[in-house]
Amino acid sequence: YKRILELDPERYDLLQTIGQHYEQLGKPEKALESYSKYAKQFPNEAKSFMQIGALHKRAGRYDQAKKQYEKALLVEPDHIAVLITLADIEKDLGNFDAAVQQYQNALELCKTPQELSKAYNALENYHEYRGQMKKALEYSQLRFKELQKFTAPFIFVIRQLTSLDEYIRAGQKEPAFELLEAARKQLTPPYDKYVALGEMNIYVELEDAEKLEQAIAGIEDIIKTFGNEALRSTQLYAQAKTKEIRGQYAEAILDYQQVIESNPAELTMYQDIARCQRHLQQYDQAKAALETILKIQPFNAQALFEMGLVYAEAGEKKQAIEYLQKAQAVWENADADFEPAQKLKEKLATLQATI
Repeated sequence: YKRILELDPERYDLLQTIGQHYEQLGKPEKALESYSKYAKQFPNEAKSFMQIGALHKRAGRYDQAKKQYEKALLVEPDHIAVLITLADIEKDLGNFDAAVQQYQNALELCKTPQELSKAYNALENYHEYRGQMKKALEYSQLRFKELQKFTAPFIFVIRQLTSLDEYIRAGQKEPAFELLEAARKQLTPPYDKYVALGEMNIYVELEDAEKLEQAIAGIEDIIKTFGNEALRSTQLYAQAKTKEIRGQYAEAILDYQQVIESNPAELTMYQDIARCQRHLQQYDQAKAALETILKIQPFNAQALFEMGLVYAEAGEKKQAIEYLQKAQAVWENADADFEPAQKLKEKLATLQATI
């Protein structure tokens, strides 16, 4: 692409492609350079600033990210994706009231099913972030109502299958299995093999290693039948989870690390790695893994909770309490039956009783 640009300097569209390739190679600064050149040529395109903003956001440079997204709004004041991302930034910074207000503002401006699905998805993610799984599921269901209006039936079923974990987290196990069986009937052979994706999402949440192994074999069958190598990292994640459930923590870490290699922006894997390292009493490594998340998402309650557990097991009670209290503040309005918040409350009480 760079060679084509050298031969034809007017092919500015290639700057975006080059930037995307640099991102895939894990070279964000090079990507930023390409996107900035594009923005200089096309200052009246919102996407010029959105790409730069996204890079800053992923790096935790929120002030710079907000400036870029605000420039995009000057070009397109009602750009739903930009409005949602600005709300996401407020969420990541712990400004929850501002985030909710901005999500609602974006929702009110939506005019199409596509825009509504994006807004509902953002609200779904927000409530899950706060430990409000039932509310998150409500928004997920609203999102799927909109998705059905513009998504091909096969793709729609696949997307439902990959969202069944949301039902489990919301305590809706029976509806999850009902949707799984409905998909099994809707998908004709050989496409019914994709039901394995739904099984994987359910059994990861239920921590059923035996059933997960079966789902992993099913995903391998999908890959071989359809050549869908994009599912390889999904399969690898399920494999890592299976090993973790069985207490094979060192092996699980290696698999989680491979998932990160295929998708460097996947922060969740660092928490999975840290949890395994805590079980192996590798406390310094676990702290470092969690810092990777917290330097970008300082109010990520799951990471804060895990950091508190790491410090607690390392015998550093004061620091453990500080992290647990931060996580508790994020989850202050979590569902009453949200298990992580319940465990956090119990752990915090135990530690405070020993100070």
